[in-house]
Amino acid sequence: MLDGLILTDACRWYDFKVESLDDSQERAQIVATTHDSGHNRDFLGFNRAKHAVLEAAILATRIGILPAAEVQSEIKRLRIPIEKTGGAAEIRAFRFLQEYVGPRIASPKIEIST
Repeated sequence: MLDGLILTDACRWYDFKVESLDDSQERAQIVATTHDSGHNRDFLGFNRAKHAVLEAAILATRIGILPAAEVQSEIKRLRIPIEKTGGAAEIRAFRFLQEYVGPRIASPKIEIST
């Protein structure tokens, strides 16, 4: 029996129990057993703009790991499919991510001593 919540608009869901977790290495290993699952609707895929939003969100999690210039360059590149194929939701999500990323990767001010 499910002990939790299911998102209303989820395509699929799984009820599982984590049997073991080993996070002693760089990549954690988790073993889980599925107890129940369900299907609410078909997954229709992503258009280019949705992929761009997903990639931008991943970049946002890499701040401090990747060089700031690389993050800036990728965000700039991802703007193109947003502008070409994005609807209101994708544009709003991308703007949110830009507002999150921008101040976190801004170049630090360089003090010049005289």
